[in-house]
Amino acid sequence: MGDIEWGIQGVVFQTDKEFIVRRNYRKGLLFSVVGSLLMVIIIIFMLIFSSLLSVIPEIINDFNAGNEITDFSDNEEFGYRLDIDAFDYTNLAANKYPYSNLNLYPDFSSTVYIEGELNSERGWFSGGSGVIIDAYWILTAAHVVEDMIISETNVFIGNDWENYDEVYSVKEFYLHPGWEKSTNRDEIYPEEHGIDIALIRLSDPINDVNPALWANSENVDNEIIGDLIYISGFGDYDSEFANCGESCLDDGNNYFSQKRAWSNNIDRMNDGLSPSKYYQNKDEFKGGLIAYDFDSPSRNHNSFSEEADEWSDKFGDFSFIGAGSSSSNPRALEGVSVPGDSGGPSFAKINDEWHVIGLTSFGLGDTGDYGSLSFDTRVSVHSDWICSISDSGTVRIDGC
Repeated sequence: MGDIEWGIQGVVFQTDKEFIVRRNYRKGLLFSVVGSLLMVIIIIFMLIFSSLLSVIPEIINDFNAGNEITDFSDNEEFGYRLDIDAFDYTNLAANKYPYSNLNLYPDFSSTVYIEGELNSERGWFSGGSGVIIDAYWILTAAHVVEDMIISETNVFIGNDWENYDEVYSVKEFYLHPGWEKSTNRDEIYPEEHGIDIALIRLSDPINDVNPALWANSENVDNEIIGDLIYISGFGDYDSEFANCGESCLDDGNNYFSQKRAWSNNIDRMNDGLSPSKYYQNKDEFKGGLIAYDFDSPSRNHNSFSEEADEWSDKFGDFSFIGAGSSSSNPRALEGVSVPGDSGGPSFAKINDEWHVIGLTSFGLGDTGDYGSLSFDTRVSVHSDWICSISDSGTVRIDGC
């Protein structure tokens, strides 16, 4: 009976096993079909998802492009376009490719950095920019060197004044006789800046840099208003000292010490400016200014437009520069001067050669934002004064 029970249980067992095998087969077949369907769905989902991954950035880029910020009116541009790599401006100043063609671009190696200890605050140093116009001679703005101690002033050659190529000591300063020193620069009227010019005589000649040509007669630049100009200088972009806000730059040294260059158009030009101070040859050695504005990509900051030739709510009266018109289209490397650029040269093409036609003197605008104005002392109107210094010394200035 036990065998029968076992047998019956065994038969039952065998019968249940066969049923389970058949049932499991059907379940396995179902699971295989469902699994295959799920796998197909997953694969399709992954393909769709990967496609979306490649499409989404394009959608985002298209959205951003449609909403691209081109005005930056709420930012501090500090002299350069925020939609351009800031170091394109330093590459231009160093004449690095693609800015190495000296027919298309000026040779900015003639732009120098000037630093000297101050007479009024011994132990403190001030800096500015200038340009080599002869082996012994540097042209700069009078306000750059007016308070410097000659024996404690040096001129630095190179693209980085902290890592200079050469340094030269100074033998003498020659400030324009009409320039009146002021401890408060706001007291100087714009007409005074028309004579913001000085010569530096070096102790030793510069032999490794080609001097820049300069506008050496009063009428040589009369027909260039509206023309392309390039300006260069050692503007201060260091966050410790400059009011550059978001636009401060870092070149890896203690200070941002790179030379910078930018482009613009001559918007205004005048001459015959005579300051109140009496000086010898006052009727002959009168001043002049060149001016340009900082146009934005949005074309909404054309301060020197024909409609705004005398007055601006932001800058007040600038009718002293004269009436005219100005294009609202910015140059590819449009810019404007900032503190530290003072004394640096502005170049224009005259007879197919780049000439120094101006020296950065002052600006209207706190931080070099779009719409800011820059005013350069016009060099050509001072050609007689420059050559009077040349004639009075033992080392003549080329071009006189």
